[in-house]
Amino acid sequence: SADAPHSLQVGDLGGGPPRVLADSGFRIYGGSWGTDGYIYLPSDGEDGVGLVRIHENGGALEPVTTLEDDESRHAWPQVLPSGQGLLFTVRSRAEESSSIRYYIAVQDLRSGEQEVLLPGVFARYASGYVLVVEDDGTLVAVPFDEEELTRGDPIPTSEELLFGVQAGPYSLADLAVSADGTIVYVKGRVQESTDTVVWVDRDGTEALSPGDDRLALSLLGEEIGWEIWVKELPDGGTTRVSFDEVFSERPVWSADGLSIAYTAATGTAAHIRRVRADGSQVGSYEVLLEGGGGVHEFVCGPEERGYLFREGNANLGLADLRFLDLETDSLHEDFLATEFNERAVTLSPDGSWMAYVSDITGWDQVYVRPFPDRLSNRKVVSTDGGIEPMWAHNGRELFYRDPEDGWLMAATFSTADGFTVEDRVRLFDATPYRRHAHWHGYDVARDDQRFVFWRRNTGDSELSLVLILNFFAELEERLGERD
Repeated sequence: SADAPHSLQVGDLGGGPPRVLADSGFRIYGGSWGTDGYIYLPSDGEDGVGLVRIHENGGALEPVTTLEDDESRHAWPQVLPSGQGLLFTVRSRAEESSSIRYYIAVQDLRSGEQEVLLPGVFARYASGYVLVVEDDGTLVAVPFDEEELTRGDPIPTSEELLFGVQAGPYSLADLAVSADGTIVYVKGRVQESTDTVVWVDRDGTEALSPGDDRLALSLLGEEIGWEIWVKELPDGGTTRVSFDEVFSERPVWSADGLSIAYTAATGTAAHIRRVRADGSQVGSYEVLLEGGGGVHEFVCGPEERGYLFREGNANLGLADLRFLDLETDSLHEDFLATEFNERAVTLSPDGSWMAYVSDITGWDQVYVRPFPDRLSNRKVVSTDGGIEPMWAHNGRELFYRDPEDGWLMAATFSTADGFTVEDRVRLFDATPYRRHAHWHGYDVARDDQRFVFWRRNTGDSELSLVLILNFFAELEERLGERD
């Protein structure tokens, strides 16, 4: 898409406008410019391709590596100085435990053969060594022959890099290595978040309420990623209800409260699954919807007769809204599909109106359209930008967040003659609470007087930037002393 928020461009250091080489088909998890005149990049994952390349003078993206059945991503490529091989990170899922694993691999650019070297989340080559960051942040040095693409035994170092929860699923470490043996990295630890789920009144006061007795939420697990849990309110236990080998997010309650539907991401695909809310479906689920471009969010239509959902990655500028009508068993792929980003969709309590976020003006605003007759009476609700729209249960207000100052807003409206915004009220400063750029990071209590948020309680960070000159010479000295 030409409107994607990122593109690959080449600029002349002597001046002049940059040239766009590509604006789709790749991801932004690193890149490497080889001596062969090609730039190597992570693929968008289509057709099982891991890494791609494009010539510095332009042309088509060409596949370089292939994803195995248990692999979901190849990232952080580095073309070796010899030009004979390509170093990169492999993200895979262990079949026996369904847990995420990272490995360092090398591709022989002459033969096309690919080989896993050793476990690790990030790697860089220089001066006859591959520096590998392990998943706990430990740095090891591995002797490596860049011509034969063979390695020696790993050598532990005393260096520990910043890597952990804050790196997320992207396996990035803050490490840079120069050809002359200078390394620089970020050392330390960011304490893991101890975010708290809180109720917040309309005036911004935090409070607990017995009015809503259960909360469905997605929590980051230790092995397979995000999982769906149910919390008994106000101070009851927490029960895990999804037991998938996937990233499970964005839970939606059924009308009777007996089941929960959620998005399930498997590599580059995503769809909707449903389980019982009591956690009794261990190892089983019902598939409600499969989307070719990845179902990233959804809401149930009136009386659960259909699903209004977003297909496509909003980070890549590819988000469109589709509607699956269960009564007619028909899929409306062009329900709201434009060259812009449509996402964060939500339906009014009576199912007559849909609110969503679009960047059609160049910045995010909240819009409302009739449902299902979405092609008439489009109204903009926010004035200075808006994200995360949520309807009040009484059907008389639409809440959203101002992305500039973080305040939660309440828009009142009339539907006597179409949809007309009557007033916009600033409720409270919501910046202490986590927000979501492409969905919603809060929910509304049944009485419309309280909101449930994630309050950020991130611990203090003790970080430092470490620069080591002649690192490999120092490493050789250590090896000599050990021998």
